[in-house]
Amino acid sequence: LIHFYKRLRMEDMVGEWKLENRDSNFGQFLQCRRVNWFLRQMMTSSKADVEYKLSEDKGTFTKVTRSMMRTSEYPMPTEGEFCPLKTLSGEQEFGRLMETSGGNVILEMNYVESGENAATISHKVEDGKLHVSLKCKDIVCNSTYTKKS
Repeated sequence: LIHFYKRLRMEDMVGEWKLENRDSNFGQFLQCRRVNWFLRQMMTSSKADVEYKLSEDKGTFTKVTRSMMRTSEYPMPTEGEFCPLKTLSGEQEFGRLMETSGGNVILEMNYVESGENAATISHKVEDGKLHVSLKCKDIVCNSTYTKKS
């Protein structure tokens, strides 16, 4: 009997990543995401590195964001929809984490009240770099991270 092990794309993202560069429209993306002015100022004036963790049972994927100001953890189930306790907008949102056959990990967030898409975030590890694309309506902000050793 031969067992085939399907490698999760999320596993490629596990580890610590340093922000290398980000498009200059990050503030516009945050504004589109309904992030308040004060938090937008904090987020655009500091560089945040990220760490991704996958639980042993592969049921929870956690993003840890670290900056000079703070560290925050954002756990997400790897299957099904979820409602995070805290959101960037401060409004109730629901999300879903998906993997594509093209090697992307997609996080789609929607507003509970209207069902409107809040943001779609695409992640892909290529050539040792993590490429993240933040999309809100017609605004697309790209970031590149390098893996810390």
